[in-house]
Amino acid sequence: MAIIKVAFDIGGVLSRHTEVLRKMAEVFGSATDIFETHVLTDISKKMAMQMLMDNGLAHLFGRDGERVHHADYAKYGDNCKSVVLKEIGIDVLFDDHMSYLMDAPALGLLVMPRASLPFYSDQWKIYQYAHNVPPTLTSR
Repeated sequence: MAIIKVAFDIGGVLSRHTEVLRKMAEVFGSATDIFETHVLTDISKKMAMQMLMDNGLAHLFGRDGERVHHADYAKYGDNCKSVVLKEIGIDVLFDDHMSYLMDAPALGLLVMPRASLPFYSDQWKIYQYAHNVPPTLTSR
């Protein structure tokens, strides 16, 4: 059986459901004969790596971020993740944007946005990255 490549989005997915999805990523990451874990996000790879490192998740996605991927929304719009999914052969994607999953060549698992849950869970360390402010660690 081929290795199953599983990818997680960060914003609204790992950031919102940190406790549950961290455990899932750890289980997938420890079963290297079955799974390969990836991150696929539309934020910059540099910012994604910083968030993963500061939230204790970077080690789950390869050495030096080799399995952390940036989807270029500015270039591809809602198809940005589909382009990367095809390039690297991802089998399963956890994402909170239905438009990213609609034409995805992978099993798309919608992590339903819920107004009752904040975008960042209490366990997620966040940055002030809006408006080009340098990533300064803040905790909640």
